Amino acid sequence: MSDLTSLVDEVAQRVEEPAFEGITRRARTRRVRRVGTTVTAVGLAAVVSVIALSSTSGRPRALPATHPPTSVAATARPPEQIVNGRNATIRWTRIAPERSGQFVIRDWQQCSNDTLTVTKCDPALLVDAWEVTDGTGRQQLLPPGDGDDLRYAGGGVWVLRLASPQHPALWRTVAASPRLAAPVTLAVDPVRTTDMQSAIGRPHVTCPDQPWRICVVDLSANVLVPVDDLPTGAWAITNQAGWWGILDTGQAVVEQSDGTLLRPELYELVASPTRAFVEDAVDGTIGWYLSTEEDVVAGTPLTALLSSDRGRTWTLRSVPKDAEAAYDWVNETSQDPLVVRAVLPDDWRAWPVIAR
Repeated sequence: MSDLTSLVDEVAQRVEEPAFEGITRRARTRRVRRVGTTVTAVGLAAVVSVIALSSTSGRPRALPATHPPTSVAATARPPEQIVNGRNATIRWTRIAPERSGQFVIRDWQQCSNDTLTVTKCDPALLVDAWEVTDGTGRQQLLPPGDGDDLRYAGGGVWVLRLASPQHPALWRTVAASPRLAAPVTLAVDPVRTTDMQSAIGRPHVTCPDQPWRICVVDLSANVLVPVDDLPTGAWAITNQAGWWGILDTGQAVVEQSDGTLLRPELYELVASPTRAFVEDAVDGTIGWYLSTEEDVVAGTPLTALLSSDRGRTWTLRSVPKDAEAAYDWVNETSQDPLVVRAVLPDDWRAWPVIAR
């Protein structure tokens, strides 16, 4: 027994013990990848719980797993290796609510073992990356963000949350656009504010620390600037002709050319528990998709309340059952009314008129 003990001691002395920094670095890398994968999958599922795979309406669906999960976590991988990589697939696509449809963000997924397809991969080994593109073919690649907080700000700019490189457990607000050399971190300016008129036509999102306020995205200084005189409510993204939205009281408001706010009485809007901003960016038509049901499924009646003269007159139209994109937008918006805005299809003028 003493000889065996001596042998064990001798072997132990010969084995080089890894540095403490190396151990913690590897553990942190595994933990960050595991947390990032979980946040991405759960966050994206929460924001669009009934989404269609790679649909042009921007509605993702969780991919089915063919193997039971294991304790092995995926390792980090650069986005450049995932986007258009071997056996990589697009989980979901979101198209910005602009009629041109040229601003797109996609979530690509790949197996760490890239000899396997995503559907045959252990879920713990899946890795993701986001691709932002525009109509010119320019692109920007970035690691997956928090799908619960993805916003289109206008002007080809997406605002999202990414894990902080220095503190992976913390999130930072980031602006991404193919027009930028790289994604930029945004912070709310502690002293600056702007007014409604100065903010017209500029990219804007809900302020991350004050979601009841709107912040302009100022990429010249990489800051978010609160709009101080905008009433509390939900506001449309496209506002080149002026602000329009719904106040917290349920009152519709449409800014006129002289800066005043028209407040039309719209019973259908107030009576509908489910509604989604919708617009035709070509001719300036604005309005909402409405449903009297809280859950919009196949067969649920859907209407469109629209105005082509900045809210002075309105038309209520029936949305055909085959207008799938409209139903997809309403479904997604019902999960979070600040996430998306919809674009009217080319044939919306042919929809049956219910009332004028």
